[in-house]
Amino acid sequence: MCTISDEIRLRPVTAAATLSLSLGGVSQSLVPSMAIRLRALPELTRCNASLTIVPNDAQYNWFLDGVFVTNDDSYRIPAYTYAAGDSVEVAIEVNYKDSATNQHLSATANETLMYVAEKLIATVDAVSRSIASDAPVLIDASRSKNPNERGGSVTHDWSCFNMTSMQKCDLPAAIETSSQILRVPPRILNQGMSFNFSDKVHAQNLSNVAWSVVSIGPPKLPQISFSPNIIDKVSTGDYVRIQAYVTVQQSWLNTKWEVVRTPDTSFFELSSFLFDPNTTFTLAQMSQSNQAAVSLTIPPANPQLLYHMQILYRHPNWTGLLPGMQYSIRLNAYSKDGSSFADVQIFVNAPPTPGVVEVVPPNGASALNTQIEFRMGDGWSDEDQPLEYRFGLKLLNVDNSTETQQDPPSCSKRIGYRGLLEVCDHYSSCSTAESATFEVSPPPNLTVAIVDMVAAINSDIGNGNIFSALSNMYALDIQKCEEDLDVVTADKITTKLLMTLDENSDSNDYKEVLASASRLMNVVTPPVLEALVLVLEEYRKILGLTSAPRSAREKREAVAAKPISNEQEVGFSNIHVTWCIQSDSQANDMLNMYDLLLEKNQPIVEVYLLNIQDFLSTFCVQLDASSSRVMSAEGAGYTTIQAQSLVPGSKNFSVSSYTIAGEFAKVIMFSNEFRARFSSWHCGPSMVVCQNICLATSQIKLTAVFKNDQLMNHLFGNTYDAVSVNKTVSQLYQCLLFVGKVWDETKCLASSFAKRFDGVDHIQCKCSSAGMLR
Repeated sequence: MCTISDEIRLRPVTAAATLSLSLGGVSQSLVPSMAIRLRALPELTRCNASLTIVPNDAQYNWFLDGVFVTNDDSYRIPAYTYAAGDSVEVAIEVNYKDSATNQHLSATANETLMYVAEKLIATVDAVSRSIASDAPVLIDASRSKNPNERGGSVTHDWSCFNMTSMQKCDLPAAIETSSQILRVPPRILNQGMSFNFSDKVHAQNLSNVAWSVVSIGPPKLPQISFSPNIIDKVSTGDYVRIQAYVTVQQSWLNTKWEVVRTPDTSFFELSSFLFDPNTTFTLAQMSQSNQAAVSLTIPPANPQLLYHMQILYRHPNWTGLLPGMQYSIRLNAYSKDGSSFADVQIFVNAPPTPGVVEVVPPNGASALNTQIEFRMGDGWSDEDQPLEYRFGLKLLNVDNSTETQQDPPSCSKRIGYRGLLEVCDHYSSCSTAESATFEVSPPPNLTVAIVDMVAAINSDIGNGNIFSALSNMYALDIQKCEEDLDVVTADKITTKLLMTLDENSDSNDYKEVLASASRLMNVVTPPVLEALVLVLEEYRKILGLTSAPRSAREKREAVAAKPISNEQEVGFSNIHVTWCIQSDSQANDMLNMYDLLLEKNQPIVEVYLLNIQDFLSTFCVQLDASSSRVMSAEGAGYTTIQAQSLVPGSKNFSVSSYTIAGEFAKVIMFSNEFRARFSSWHCGPSMVVCQNICLATSQIKLTAVFKNDQLMNHLFGNTYDAVSVNKTVSQLYQCLLFVGKVWDETKCLASSFAKRFDGVDHIQCKCSSAGMLR
């Protein structure tokens, strides 16, 4: 087939170079709840050149709806700046003087951003349940929200349908049907009937519906309530935890978890990862409290355990929750008065379909001279937009080892590189991919290349192009390896980074800035370190951690037998409860920053110790008796923390041993007295019956004490002569526990002689309190 076009007029290009501009960070569907960072992407094309380059020292002007906002190389629009249905006109201009041709070049770009509404989140604590006729019906929809507004408030409109008579319910007018928790008094609903309660939530012009089916049974049945789920969809890589409370009337209690087969839900075998789905509470255990806590943790596929440098799989037959599926999980409760049940539904999000990572140019690059660009190629897709993109760099070494951009560089071993791309959807499910391997040749003149790159960094800083400066800094850092940037440049970059944070910044903004700043902490001056400390404290507030100075906290004393694992290390053990949930990756980030500050001799000991307790607390509330999960995090070489759930009532508890933070060997045991006290105990603000405890430990390397004067003074500045930093308790055959401000010799009993364990001599310490052991 042939065709003819209209006449095309051609004219020769007289300019030696042309400048073009595009806008990065624009999504096809923007939602109010997500912050976005727009990036200016200029490209300089020289006549007869096959490649384009990104100019280092360009100058920018940004306009939103015609109003100037910044001259940086990027502009961040915080979450909830615009509402659903809003549009904003973004205009940007770039000016650049080409030194090779002495031309003054400029370019402009325009984009209209459109914000669309997310659907309302409508959720209830249980989708179906059985309830005793003499008990109130309580259905909790308090976690329903409007994601399009910062406050997230919605209105509720409850209705009821009698599924037995197939008629609308005739409820008393006194029942509040606009409350986020529906309360129907006892004996209003007839025994033997089933009812469908629907909650229609409204916000602005949006609505959504959640429902819960209630079956009314005989009097005195066990009553089950779930902690409402705060996540609309779970990811395949998440640990999914379901927390329930069961109330009985002067009776023993048995509970059992199961997966319910329905036409609309998928199925899996709990036995693939759960040894026993049953929990038993005796009448004696339930005598002081009529409510017990039970929970179920569903792990991701094949959760790994690193033990003695080997990767072990905890549940080799467990393939994980299937993406795109939904499951119905039931808790059955049995007492002397009968049985009841309650169901929750889990929706599993599918991560983005991974695609290609492109490298431009794919070959022929010269270090510090050739600009290399990573691009998202074909194949990436996900319906849960907008998407987030994170690019990185993998360094390939001659010994087949690899390093990410965060690892220390090792110039003499590198043989190639790969581009990394992580794409995350709106529900934080992520997929990663790597580019093909590419090589970079050394620059023809390394000295000149470094001088030019430093000049480009300073030019970017002067023009406000902080992210361009960071990219150049990373390239220079990889090329120079062990050599540091000069102090002035490091201070400028770090200060500019910290200035990008404001009252509208979220946890992702802080994480990005602090990760970049951590690479320069070995170089920056004390005033900049002090500014970093203040920013870290703000980050702690965003994460919901305890603010300094340290507030009073309740501590539970415990009787335990704890051999010291290494006489040159300090151990910390504590049992503590709080309700703030954080991930181990956030703990890694925070511990890493404070380890670096310890090394720089900053006075941050109080907050440093708070971090340990806070993150151990947040780990503990994510663990339960049914889970073999061990949560851990580590800093930059000085601090390690670990938490795991233990069941003192189990048959072999008193003769079993367990690991502590930073150790592969099992070095901690618990006494029979401890087992008797905590086989069944009352926990939480409601003092419910609990059967599991959390073993939370931390290890602080003694080298940290020599690095930080305040930590030295905090631990060894007291007047007690029996222990000092250079006079260890192992030399005195004593076990001392640091409680408050002193090393207390009355809390622990030491063995009369050292015992050999794994080829190393140890003292055995039997301690009756929580604290720091040395």
